[in-house]
Amino acid sequence: MTDLLNIGVSGLLAYQRSLATVSHNITNVNTDGYSRQTVNTATRPPQFTGAGFEGAGVQVTSIQRSYDKFLTEQLSESLTAFRQQEKLALLSSELDNFLADPEVGLSPVLQNFFKSVQDMSTDPSSAPARQVMISEANTLATVFNDSYSRLDKINGSLNTDIGVIVDQVNNLSGSIANINKQIVSTRGSDNSFPANDLLDQRQVLIDKLSELVAVKTQEQDDGSVNVFIGKGQSLVVGTKAINLSVTSNEFDATRIEVGVRSGSTVSNISSQLSGGELGAIFDFRDGLLKDSFNSIGQVALALSEDFNAQHQLGLDLNGQLGGNFFNDITTSLSAGSSFNNVATNTVYQTTVTDSNLLRASDYRMSYDGTDYTLTRLEDNAVVAGPSSLVALSAAVSASEGFTISLSSGATVNASDSFLFTPTKSAARDIAVAISNVNDVAAASPLKFSRNATNGGSALFGNDVLTTVNAGATLPAVPLTFTFDSTLNVFNITNNAPVNTIAYNPATDSGNTLQLSVAGLGTYSFTVTGTPSNGDSFVLDSNVGGVGDNKNALALIGLQTQKRVGNGSANYQDSFAQLVTKVGVKTSQAEFGRDASEVLYHRSVESQQTVSGVNLDEEAANLLKFQQAYQASARIITTADELFQTLLSAVSR
Repeated sequence: MTDLLNIGVSGLLAYQRSLATVSHNITNVNTDGYSRQTVNTATRPPQFTGAGFEGAGVQVTSIQRSYDKFLTEQLSESLTAFRQQEKLALLSSELDNFLADPEVGLSPVLQNFFKSVQDMSTDPSSAPARQVMISEANTLATVFNDSYSRLDKINGSLNTDIGVIVDQVNNLSGSIANINKQIVSTRGSDNSFPANDLLDQRQVLIDKLSELVAVKTQEQDDGSVNVFIGKGQSLVVGTKAINLSVTSNEFDATRIEVGVRSGSTVSNISSQLSGGELGAIFDFRDGLLKDSFNSIGQVALALSEDFNAQHQLGLDLNGQLGGNFFNDITTSLSAGSSFNNVATNTVYQTTVTDSNLLRASDYRMSYDGTDYTLTRLEDNAVVAGPSSLVALSAAVSASEGFTISLSSGATVNASDSFLFTPTKSAARDIAVAISNVNDVAAASPLKFSRNATNGGSALFGNDVLTTVNAGATLPAVPLTFTFDSTLNVFNITNNAPVNTIAYNPATDSGNTLQLSVAGLGTYSFTVTGTPSNGDSFVLDSNVGGVGDNKNALALIGLQTQKRVGNGSANYQDSFAQLVTKVGVKTSQAEFGRDASEVLYHRSVESQQTVSGVNLDEEAANLLKFQQAYQASARIITTADELFQTLLSAVSR
């Protein structure tokens, strides 16, 4: 009777545990990250009798969590990819909407500015037309300034996001380490009793972590897991969490990086992090955002330098040579000294020598104690060095369009490095340099006049000042051009020869000729037709020529000239290339987001097929275990009836 009772009791206990587990599954059907649990049973050790081994009932061997390591890791990876593409699409879309705005974007404002120059050229003496030109120039400068400000705000919001994500990562890593500790302490000495609910809670934390950054895990013999992020950076080791921190970029204090503290030293690990929202932020910031800063600045530099150079070749209404129309932004002090340098107060000055050669790129210069080397970060190409600073600067000027000079500070030390951003801040700094309408230099500073007694058909035209000397003034003495087999240039006052220019009507008609005008610069012109010997023309100051628009026409011509990117694009085309690049990247990110979302949901379905709770299945199990429990109870009842029958027989 005792054996029969024990067998019945073992069944009651086993199916009671099974019913409790099924109930646990049902009540957690909507619990995030919960994995279905199953009670595993086995026969109890049999007892030997004279007739052989007799069964002793059932026992619970374990409560197993439905878990597939491959599917779980696949789910984590797909979640990381989805969150990365989702964040990248959001950031790229924000930038794309801003740059491509057809009403307040840079492209329409550039168009309006050059239209105002064209309108002014049709009536160069008109004060209202000149005022409109200055107003449109101020609007253009403001749009450049606002563009930089918008980009800078985006950069600031990314810094905030990085700080928030670092705090989230630290909270999650601390929680994972704490659960590791609980799991280790609750497992049996032989690790045969896994803490299923704790394992689920830990996996939920790991999944949340994978939304922020790529995660890899490695399970240890004691049940804990080591967690690595990005490209292998340790985050959780057993029961210890490694806290991340935010730190400034080595060269730029406005850029926040992720670091790991070791004593008093913080090591930058941003380059080791990838995937998730954090990876998307770094990809966007070091890609599209940096390109936007540099490309818009490149256009601002090219426009201001070209417009200033041409404006200085004209004559204003005051009878003076033109000055800078925009402020000079070709010179800047670089603040890109690495905080790892021996002396951090060493300052270099960069000066743009040819905006046409400028690349929309940052540059890193290193010093080995003897020579300097400059690397263009856009393509990691060494563009100059190793050489002395003077030789390096000359080479950079010839290939990249700017020079580098030591401005002030301590002596440079071996292993020092510096970051140069020659175009980044140009959009922030550009402004209009003039406010008086009389200062607009629309006219040519000199003019040709034809002697009324000339007998030939020769005409002078296309005459413009092409280069101007520093501190140039208008010539006080007119020049006379007289034909006598050659074109002879004389001082009109004393008839002293100044120059002789070869001119053959058969071969030189319409060709551009040049003359160096003392104290002024280089003047270019064309001669067409056939002169008669003795024909003459006078080149004199154009003071009072308020209706002249030759320099205004030259200013208009800048709009279509390919003066950006080593002659590859004009101003609007260069900006359009940036807009197109951002648009393409945005479309790619949005496509990647949609595709990765589909893969993520498929991973969820695959994982839930193994680990998810099926209510229909659990309902069937509930009925099955209830019947088994009732049957076990019936065994006990039967044993009692047999025992009572036996007692009744003996008592008689």
